[in-house]
Amino acid sequence: MLVRQARLSAERDAEVRFELPAALAERVADDHAFAALAAAEQQLFPARGSDCGAEAATPRDQIKQLEAAISGLGRQQAGRVAEQQIVASQLLAFRDLTHQGLMQTSQLNAMERDSASLAAEIGRIEAAIAEHRGRISEVMVEILAIDQILRKDVAAELNELATRIAEYRERREAARRRDPSP
Repeated sequence: MLVRQARLSAERDAEVRFELPAALAERVADDHAFAALAAAEQQLFPARGSDCGAEAATPRDQIKQLEAAISGLGRQQAGRVAEQQIVASQLLAFRDLTHQGLMQTSQLNAMERDSASLAAEIGRIEAAIAEHRGRISEVMVEILAIDQILRKDVAAELNELATRIAEYRERREAARRRDPSP
């Protein structure tokens, strides 16, 4: 039970490795049955961690996909902003030409529509980026919930185990009081 308690404490604390406390490690060398129990708990530690990791792997993959989409949208946005700057400089020239009577108003109107269309597209891209960032936040909350459920389960198991250890110690002490011989 003490080895399990040590493993559960390591899981609760999100330790990367599980090592026996020094007092328990000494018993491993002297007691083969205890050594087998310790080995079983040490094998269980990475298995339980990988179960939790597997559960959180899909949401982490979703985050990577969303980040890649945001990156692509950012490149699209940069391209559209550059295009908008070109159209803006052309608009200035077209307005001058239209005021001088060297260009028809319909051509200027078409260029202004293109500029407005680019501004709308940039806005849609910005909205898509914001939506993806919001989804990343939601997925991160899912990952935290998975971690919290694991910690809650481990804490419950630790509490149950602590109760059993306390009961065992009480029974052992009561037995010693009844039979004081060593």
